[in-house]
Amino acid sequence: MSAPSSQSQATPTGATPPDVLCEGARVWVRRDGSWRPGIVLCSNASAATVRYRPAETIGTGVDTVVPRSLRPRHDDDPYLDKATVADPDRPAPALATRTAVRPREFSR
Repeated sequence: MSAPSSQSQATPTGATPPDVLCEGARVWVRRDGSWRPGIVLCSNASAATVRYRPAETIGTGVDTVVPRSLRPRHDDDPYLDKATVADPDRPAPALATRTAVRPREFSR
């Protein structure tokens, strides 16, 4: 795989094109000073949640990154690209909310 290598790609000044942030898009993710292969899980106008390989192993991590840390990826990654982005039979995760917890009544 060939990660972005030029200085202009390492320190981007422009915005990432919106089509890079589509669910399932292959991207390069800038993490800890290097470009790592990843896949967009979900996104909005200001950030994307991506699954990426933080090292040269089969393990992956999930993180939320801003568009300036993403670049389109055209190369195949044998570990990321065969995995499905989402399981259609699994419900979407619920957002965590804070609710007041009432103290339990203890019987004596």
